[in-house]
Amino acid sequence: MSGEASQILKKVLDFMQGRRSIRIALGVVLIGTLLALAARSIISLIPRHYALKMTGGDMVSNGHLFARILQKEAPKKNVTLSVYPQQDDALDQVSRGELDLAFIQGGLDTDHPNVEHVATLAPDLVHLLVKPGIKSLVDLKGKSINLGAKSSAAHQIGERITQFAGLHEGIDYVATTYDAEQLLALPSRKLPDGIFVVSAAPSYLVELLVRADGYDVLEIPFPESLALRYGWAANGQILGYTYNLDPPVPAKTISTVSVNTHLVAHAGTDPAAISKLLEVVYSPAVAAKLRQPFDEKSISIPSGYPLSPGTGVYLARNDSILTLETWNKLTSSFGLLMGFGGMFIVVLKWFRGAEPTPVYDDKEFHGYMAEVVSIESMVAAMETARSINVREVRSMRARLNHLRAEVLDRYPRMRLKDANLFDHCIASVRAAHEHLGAVLAKERGRGIHSTAPPPAPEGSS
Repeated sequence: MSGEASQILKKVLDFMQGRRSIRIALGVVLIGTLLALAARSIISLIPRHYALKMTGGDMVSNGHLFARILQKEAPKKNVTLSVYPQQDDALDQVSRGELDLAFIQGGLDTDHPNVEHVATLAPDLVHLLVKPGIKSLVDLKGKSINLGAKSSAAHQIGERITQFAGLHEGIDYVATTYDAEQLLALPSRKLPDGIFVVSAAPSYLVELLVRADGYDVLEIPFPESLALRYGWAANGQILGYTYNLDPPVPAKTISTVSVNTHLVAHAGTDPAAISKLLEVVYSPAVAAKLRQPFDEKSISIPSGYPLSPGTGVYLARNDSILTLETWNKLTSSFGLLMGFGGMFIVVLKWFRGAEPTPVYDDKEFHGYMAEVVSIESMVAAMETARSINVREVRSMRARLNHLRAEVLDRYPRMRLKDANLFDHCIASVRAAHEHLGAVLAKERGRGIHSTAPPPAPEGSS
């Protein structure tokens, strides 16, 4: 079966090879493909400019401030960053492709498609703000607690913490879902008794609520125990006097829950653009403006989403060229190149078409030798008849001289299948010429001029 298939394939290839129009068409396609690949390589060397859209969260959040700093620094890496305040679930917007990037906190459900992990940044801290007189989580029973917008990480984190403390929404407390801007717009008398804010410290929103509305920051004493149940939770601290000096808020350094902040991107975002933006994120200029450097070693701490190819490009930017892996790649590439080189030669020969049938000059030289044989035969007949025509023999000898010159003239351009044919031909001409010379010499020695009538004497009529 395989033999039949090989024969069919050979017939098809022979048919295609034998048609000049098919070879030209295939050659045009191949050359076009190679030119396209070359153009793509050249274009990749040209500096590119990237445009990205992102949200950092509410306008009063630290994330929004961070995004604005990135926006100012990004042009240094040929990136134009448009920053939008969060008006909807950031993950939904990224998943739909409405935004390229967003900051999110750990603790959110990771069921959004088309979302990729770009980086894990410095952790945020859970701030539990409470009105005066509330000294523990138990005191929030029967009170109102703002968990934040239902789609936010703060809402889900607040739910987990209150449940762990034994407080159940709708039974032990009344939950509200104000975002940061709505909280700031409320009069003091309508503000909730407790407010969850997830932010880096110091938080601009927490500072406003503490100083304007008298809130205190309550300790969450069980971060390590919470971390045993939820992978996003870790131990954190808020330093004493962070938000106010008189009265001190908090009055001492307190424990709280720490939550990783992640930068995520839409799966269709250009990896090169993400790599350039990460160069901005981890730049000294951004660290100086935020007063908080980011540790690049934490970049791949999982968020629950697949790692972005752009992060891989960024991490590989400083890899040494002369590594074992690179050497292995080079040796493999060399072998591949040699294999493709051989294949290219075969393909090139195929495109050139079948080799033309060689044209040999043996027939022409056989003709020369036949003519020599004919001359020899005529001389032999004269010798047998003992009737030598000297004039005719001289003419035949002159023809042999011309024939020898003609054979020698053809030598540089001849193509013979029988490599010895030329030597045989020259030898035959030479032997015949010597034979005719001997015949003429013999006739002169006998004093016999010719069987033909002698020429008339000069002056005779």
